[in-house]
Amino acid sequence: MCVCVFVLSASLLVSSDTCDRPHTELIQGTPTAPGADLESTGSLARRGGIRMQIFEMVVLTLSTVFAAVAAIAACKSARASSRAARAQVVGNLLDVYSSQDMLQALRKLFDWRKAHPQDFAKKFAQLRRKNYGAVEELDAQRRRVKCYFLRVFQMYRTEVLKEADVREVVHAQQAFCLLEIIQPIELTMNKNTPDKAAFKYFEKLYPDSEEGDFGGEETNES
Repeated sequence: MCVCVFVLSASLLVSSDTCDRPHTELIQGTPTAPGADLESTGSLARRGGIRMQIFEMVVLTLSTVFAAVAAIAACKSARASSRAARAQVVGNLLDVYSSQDMLQALRKLFDWRKAHPQDFAKKFAQLRRKNYGAVEELDAQRRRVKCYFLRVFQMYRTEVLKEADVREVVHAQQAFCLLEIIQPIELTMNKNTPDKAAFKYFEKLYPDSEEGDFGGEETNES
């Protein structure tokens, strides 16, 4: 449409040039009064200047329209790319969380809490300092689960993920493990842990997190 307007405008300008020519140029042999040629030339020059200004305005308008269309197309393309990238990240995180290793880690942590309901955090911190071998495997599971949540939080903080995406990869029952098991252990080991920001974020996101069904022994599936 813009190209058609451009061509039509140019055609009108060219046509107006022909129509504005003095009749003395179109009809051969017609006598003219003294000074008429100079007057006609000046009039043509003024009209030509006006037409050139109109032509430049049309070109400028079309350039602006083309630039706006290009910007809109680029914006839509960027949004589509962003959505695709976030979908890929969400898929990768869900793969990590649904892995057998993650399930085992969650079960180990819940089992430890059930075995020591009154002082699971304090007991873990003491053994980690004095007899690390006794909790070495459990400590590895703790780090695995914690790093998953920290990764999600970091992606949210750097705007790789939106909050809706975070809710897709961390549910309320999953947040329970972080807030009710890992957080007490971390704070017992280090009251100034740098992970406090992540804890606060998930506390705000899920103020009423519920315990998930991760603990207990595995059952054989038929």
